[in-house]
Amino acid sequence: MKTKFLFPHACKKFGWIIFIVGIVLFFLGEYIFKTDSPNFLDATVLAFITDGKNSSLSFFQIVKSNLLNEIEYSFIIIGGILVAFSKERKEDEFIMQTRLDSLLWSLFINYAIILFCVLFIYGAVFIIVVLISTFSILFVFIARFHYVLYKNKRISHGEE
Repeated sequence: MKTKFLFPHACKKFGWIIFIVGIVLFFLGEYIFKTDSPNFLDATVLAFITDGKNSSLSFFQIVKSNLLNEIEYSFIIIGGILVAFSKERKEDEFIMQTRLDSLLWSLFINYAIILFCVLFIYGAVFIIVVLISTFSILFVFIARFHYVLYKNKRISHGEE
């Protein structure tokens, strides 16, 4: 089956490496470096929008920032996309249907979580929820897609 918009199968291994490195960096950043990020990642960058002095918004400013968060999030997003949207070795209609079903599941679950949080979580904690929701679509999609493939593989091996 010819598919558009999917990466070659070879990208999947590379994606897993980037994805796992991103997750490890995320946990290191959140729990080990918490307030003291590595100094070698300090950089001066262009910010399209930033909260300036007195919490007012500033546009197109040069700011000093530690790039650990940007590296973590970029690795998780790029790796997750490569894992989620790389072709399988045997790409057939079952795989395509499973991919579509998993994507719908991940969207429904993500928006259910966001709706719950909009109704019951307030204050600065809500920003963390928004951040997590950017990754939850990829996490749920990857988990469900590979679970269904694994379950189907076990069933088909049991019948043989």
